Amino acid sequence: MSSKDILFLIEKYFNDDISKEESKILESLLKDEENARIFKDVFQEYHILKNKDKHFKGEEFLEKIITPKAPPYKKVFRLSNIYKYAAMIVFIFGLSFAFYKLAPNFRSTAITHDIIDEDVQIKFEDGSKQILALKGLDSLKNKENITLGYLKNGELTYKRLKTEVLVYNTINVPYGKHFQMTLSDGTIVYLNAGTRLRYPVNFIEGLKREVYLEEGEAYFDVTKDEKHQFIVNTKAIDVAVYGTKFNVSAYQNDKFIETTLEEGSVKVYEKDNINNALLLVPNEQSIWNNSAQNMSKKEVYSNIYSSWIKGELQFENVLFEDITKRLERHFNVAIQNDNTDLKKESFTASFKEETLEDIMLYFSKSYGFKFNTNKKRITIR
Repeated sequence: MSSKDILFLIEKYFNDDISKEESKILESLLKDEENARIFKDVFQEYHILKNKDKHFKGEEFLEKIITPKAPPYKKVFRLSNIYKYAAMIVFIFGLSFAFYKLAPNFRSTAITHDIIDEDVQIKFEDGSKQILALKGLDSLKNKENITLGYLKNGELTYKRLKTEVLVYNTINVPYGKHFQMTLSDGTIVYLNAGTRLRYPVNFIEGLKREVYLEEGEAYFDVTKDEKHQFIVNTKAIDVAVYGTKFNVSAYQNDKFIETTLEEGSVKVYEKDNINNALLLVPNEQSIWNNSAQNMSKKEVYSNIYSSWIKGELQFENVLFEDITKRLERHFNVAIQNDNTDLKKESFTASFKEETLEDIMLYFSKSYGFKFNTNKKRITIR
């Protein structure tokens, strides 16, 4: 059977249009190493195109599959709810997406955080605190019993109050949780797990609207106000806008600070050095290298970097050591990786409603490692 015929069967399989007879033929064909390679490549390409709202066309991909021009790529594992069934079939067929076997030398990778079950918390300027997850809580009040905002459906909305003095609140979102809030100017902020944001209770007429992302990741949908620039301050870079949608990831234990623009335009510059600035347009990302102390930019698909606000996890050619960091934050777990080869491997994957155990199982089957789970601690061997 020709490669074109095999590709035809694979395409029918992914389109859920394959008969039982054809499934048996495909299963038999996939025992061949070359046919298995074709299936693996189609599996990857199909998922990439799906994320870009494009359709996979077998004939257009045939030449690319049979005579690849690019050098062998790194291990890539792609999975979403849509492809769960496909992935299970791959495992039944006995395929492995690992391109080479694991080396026997192992070294422990330290766990990045302690497991602490907390609730979302507001810290007032006077040092007092208020937990936002209390049952029946419908408003946020300061020490003077003044209502600053209202809670509805787990979201906090600040009131617009007249003031001539900047007063700051700090919100802390622990690992395993997300939170949404609306600032007094109408700007909506989505806060990812492990995030701490300091911001004015009310902005003042004539002054810039400045907030401070002290730790973590936040997505900003900024209310347009050409008279009052909105600035997100981080430890190394600042982001200046008037009204737009963008994501900033600035975790202290990450190597980079990433600013990804979805809509409008933003100016990203080294702190206190606006002359060293990058102007981003939609689907561009600035990357500040914490070690090299420099900044660059590249084109990306912005929806990948904001997918977390919908509870999704998407990884596009991400090192496994960085994937484990995100899993730790998202699920509030500790992951110890004793497999040094795996740590530096890159993966592409998409998860929506899968449990942590499901996700770890999928990665383990794609690469061939084993893992143990003990309450909220996972050890990879």
